Amino acid sequence: MILSYDSLIKLRDIGYGVIDAPITAYQAASIDVTLSDSFKKPVRKDGSAFIIIGDGNIEYQDLDYTTKNDTPGVKYFRINAHEFVLASTKETIKLNEWIAAHIEGRSSIGRSGLFIQNASWINPGFEGQITLEIFNANDFPIYIYSGMRIGQIIIEALDTNTNKPYSGKYLGQKDATPPINEDYKDNNINFWNNHRPIDD
Repeated sequence: MILSYDSLIKLRDIGYGVIDAPITAYQAASIDVTLSDSFKKPVRKDGSAFIIIGDGNIEYQDLDYTTKNDTPGVKYFRINAHEFVLASTKETIKLNEWIAAHIEGRSSIGRSGLFIQNASWINPGFEGQITLEIFNANDFPIYIYSGMRIGQIIIEALDTNTNKPYSGKYLGQKDATPPINEDYKDNNINFWNNHRPIDD
C-alpha cells in the first residue's frame, strides 16, 4: 500500500521517511527530493575498451562544477551527451521494519532526456542518502545544479513487519557512493580474468 500525504506526515512525526525534507516537499503520495553537490564520474583505470563488474578496473572521480554570481552557493554540473554519473540526494531517508520505498524521476526531468535511477528499490531498514545513477540520453549536454528538485520518494507499507531489515554495505551511505563490488569477488571473476576479451 502506497502511503498518502497524511500518512507520510505521521511517519515523519515519528522520525521515519525522508527525515529532513521540508513540509513543502510532501505531495499527495510522494516526497520531493533534491540534488546534493556530490557528483562522481566513472573512469577506466587502464584505458581498456571495456570493464568487468567487480574487476577493480574502474575508479570514480569528482565531477567538476561551475558557479554563477547571481546564485551564490549553488553548484552547476555539466552532464555531457550520453554520459553517466553518480549523484546523491541532499535528503536522508530512514525506513523501519514495516516500510519500503522507491525513487522515481520527476516528469519534467524525464521529458528533458535525463534518467536519474537504475536501481530504484529501497529496502526496509535502510538509512542514508540515496545515490542517483544519472544518464543524459540527449545528443547535447545538460546542466543540473545542487538544490534542484530531481525526484520523488514513494513509501509503501509491508503486509507484515520484516524480520530481515536491510543491513548491507550501503547502510548509512552519504554523498554519491560508488559500487562496492563484494558480491562479484568470487570464482566468476577468476573465470573472466582467464577469458578476458582482447582489446581492439
